Amino acid sequence: MKAGIRSDFWQDPISTGSLALAILVAGACYNHVFFWDTIQLSSKQASYFYYFPSAFPLLPDQIDSGHPPGFGGYLAVWWAFLGRSLWVSHLAMVPWLWLLLYQVFRLAQQLLPKSNSWLLVAIVLADPTLLAQMVLISPDTVVAGLFLLAIRGLLSNNNSYLAAAVLALSFVSLRGMMVGFALYLADLAYQCSRRSVAHWPKVAFERITYYLPGGLVGLAFLAFHYQAKGWIGFHPDSPWAPSFTRVGFGGFLKNILLYSWRMLDFGRVFVWLALLVALWRYRVTWLRWWQDDTSRRLLCILAAVILVLSPTMLGRAGLLNHRYFLPIFISLGLWTAYVINSLQIRTERLVLGWLAIAGLLLGNLWIYPDRVAQGWDSSLAHWPYYQVRQEMHQAIAERGIPLAQIGTAFPEIGPLDDRDLSGRPEGMSRKDLSKNRFVFYSNVMNDFTDEEIDLLRSDWTPVYTLKKAGIKGILYQRTRHEKTKPE
Repeated sequence: MKAGIRSDFWQDPISTGSLALAILVAGACYNHVFFWDTIQLSSKQASYFYYFPSAFPLLPDQIDSGHPPGFGGYLAVWWAFLGRSLWVSHLAMVPWLWLLLYQVFRLAQQLLPKSNSWLLVAIVLADPTLLAQMVLISPDTVVAGLFLLAIRGLLSNNNSYLAAAVLALSFVSLRGMMVGFALYLADLAYQCSRRSVAHWPKVAFERITYYLPGGLVGLAFLAFHYQAKGWIGFHPDSPWAPSFTRVGFGGFLKNILLYSWRMLDFGRVFVWLALLVALWRYRVTWLRWWQDDTSRRLLCILAAVILVLSPTMLGRAGLLNHRYFLPIFISLGLWTAYVINSLQIRTERLVLGWLAIAGLLLGNLWIYPDRVAQGWDSSLAHWPYYQVRQEMHQAIAERGIPLAQIGTAFPEIGPLDDRDLSGRPEGMSRKDLSKNRFVFYSNVMNDFTDEEIDLLRSDWTPVYTLKKAGIKGILYQRTRHEKTKPE
């Protein structure tokens, strides 16, 4: 039986093609350092469990973000067998990349005719935020893959896939738990829409069976964590506590605007435009999108993830990062592809399909001015930073400048080991322009204020400057100090 399974896998072009593409993606960035939030969520947490495996699943408060640390433990296991290195970390992403890609290809095959299945694959995988997370060592890639597996389980009435995905989501993050709850609401909404009100309690009880294991595991972790630490999600002294600060009415309105921007950012505006035009083409019979069984399911999923994820983000000061919306972006892509495919005129399908695809791909080229904060882990625009960073560190070493003398901002503060797993404890310090002699600035750093950028440009001397495809890195030196030796 096992041999038959292996044989089926290698004979299935979707399985082998997805695996080859997953290896290609991981191989293309095998030496990329940990970037943005993966420094804390992946590198630091996995390193702690690598050195202190018996501590699992509890982390020190300074790196404990309240999430189930399943992904950190997963990475630590890979390191234990193959060594603690970047290439092993990217290799560890291959199974999850395969899962994600395999589900997309299977869903395209399931939802669209073979001749048009490329449309769904392209619209979903072209999303810049999904692409960016796929090239990072990121737990959000795991969430995306499991979310797609759960959707496939819902659409194909495969409750085993659904239950396994929801259970696994509860080990990855708090957001994974929320996604599991959103899937239950979507499932319930769809099932209840097909039955009379009198049957709704029975439906709710029957369907919760497949979500209960994941829910119980999630609740068990939260209870255990609270008993051990006395807090859930964050504590007052945690580095990310300001992000959880509740906002007032004015802040809520500002968050709504920022939320809307996130929905349209990086070319996603063209997906919404294509979807609205496709729906408008059938404005006379708009109810078909509810009467169509598959469309109703996809719409329920989209509505549920928006309903569950959005309120928690809108009420807090710093929870509107693009990657938090990945389940929404994926659901939007699936429904948009399905709606466009339903158009009767082939030319309309092609025009709207390519409008969405091209808009998303070009979204990776969106780079905002230096004074506008950008989600750098949410599009491939950050890709040149790895080379800029490497060359900058080489230039710093050639000049003999101790890293501790260089002030900088997230994501470069702290030991190099947290980023490149090199074992080197030295690193740049948190910027203080009143004390630093040198400052490393890059436009991927959102924590430089407008005033600090102006001050660097007016009162500091650029010692070394790099620019690659919209990404810049500048090493500044105070003008009152003697300059380092010339290039």
